Amino acid sequence: MEKMKLEIINYFCASTNKMNYKSISFFQKKIKSEPVDWLLTLWITSAVLEALFYFPILQYKVQIFEIIFLLVVFFYAKDIIFVLKSPFPLKLPLLIYFLFIIINLIIFFDKNTIAGNLGNFYTFLIPITIFTLGKKAKNTSVAIDKGLLFASLLMPISCLVSYLIYYFGISEAYVFKYIDYPYLGDIVRVRRFTTTPNEVVFISSICIFFILFQPLVIKRSYKTILLIALSVALFFTFSKEIIIIPIAIFIGYILTKTNWVLFSWVSTIVAIIFISMITFLYFSNEEELKEKDYLDKTEVVFQVKKIKAYPTAYFWLNRSGRKMIGEHPFFGVGFGNFSKEIDQHKLQGFYPKNLPSLRAHDNYIGLIAQYGLGFLLFLGTLIFSFRKTLRNDISKEKKMFVATSLVFILIFGFTQLSYHSRWMWVFFGIVMVYVFEDEKKKKQIKFS
Repeated sequence: MEKMKLEIINYFCASTNKMNYKSISFFQKKIKSEPVDWLLTLWITSAVLEALFYFPILQYKVQIFEIIFLLVVFFYAKDIIFVLKSPFPLKLPLLIYFLFIIINLIIFFDKNTIAGNLGNFYTFLIPITIFTLGKKAKNTSVAIDKGLLFASLLMPISCLVSYLIYYFGISEAYVFKYIDYPYLGDIVRVRRFTTTPNEVVFISSICIFFILFQPLVIKRSYKTILLIALSVALFFTFSKEIIIIPIAIFIGYILTKTNWVLFSWVSTIVAIIFISMITFLYFSNEEELKEKDYLDKTEVVFQVKKIKAYPTAYFWLNRSGRKMIGEHPFFGVGFGNFSKEIDQHKLQGFYPKNLPSLRAHDNYIGLIAQYGLGFLLFLGTLIFSFRKTLRNDISKEKKMFVATSLVFILIFGFTQLSYHSRWMWVFFGIVMVYVFEDEKKKKQIKFS
């Protein structure tokens, strides 16, 4: 009997080893036959891990994403240079952006602007390097879909892990604890392995649009589970930017209808006003407000019966940004000098002393204040390039994903600085690859 048991165990172990060897061998063959595809997939996935490692000097600046970026630049430098010389999607806005980086570096050659603009030069290269890999991959669309799918899986899992790390008292590094948070009181916000809870919202939202609108070869039940998991992760960020998700889906749908252009613009403006109001103002019917580090209780912007609207720190950052634009309209104050200018405004009595001197918290006023009014040229060409892409250059299957993501990014940028997010530039690179792929298919159909 014992001998029989031993034989069964040995047989099972031998069978398992053969299966493992076969699966590992198959996996190795796939990687060897499609190295660029797997590199592209891994790179997109790694973009969600923005703050996994912490280094004393570099802080969160170097992650898996940056390591892969350096490898890609090292091995494909010639290809990247070739892409820069040839026509490619979003070339005009990206080159204008690069020009502003150079001008800003020349005019404001100090510690802050050098560090900030070197970071901006790196973000400028992200979509171009992703586009380069996309051109070299064997099955580009599949590689991108895998990367976004793995990112969608990683987001809720890492949110759960970060919360458990906090809950069991191991570390508070992956959550933000707030005392007397607006309207919610004392809360714990999950930020996961990103820099802020709002970055969790930013990445998770693009993942949600991807699962909803991309034609994926996975069961509907799996899609539903993923969407629920991402929604739960979003809930634990306690971020007001979650409101933008249904708005982006609504406006994204309108944008895909060519005869509804005016309605889409009006809807976007209304959404921006609504989001800005709940960000820039704090509404209360209390007679005497407590001292809060995010609120200026000395001023009432407007009042409806007993409800008063008080300006928040976001409101004052926007107001100070507009003052900077008025004082430095042509070249701005220099990238990275925004909070330094806030300190000056405090000394002048313009900015409330009880509010913190923060960096710019939006993609528009804050960036124009640092780069000058000419930066509107970059924003304008970017929007019109995407408009052309949605109208002519991209297939119907991808339109809703790109449209909803773009609307979300544009509205999100009015209340949060997504400009530094690796994920935003990764998305731009993905769109560039989509355009290239669809143009290639059109040519193949034309000559077949």
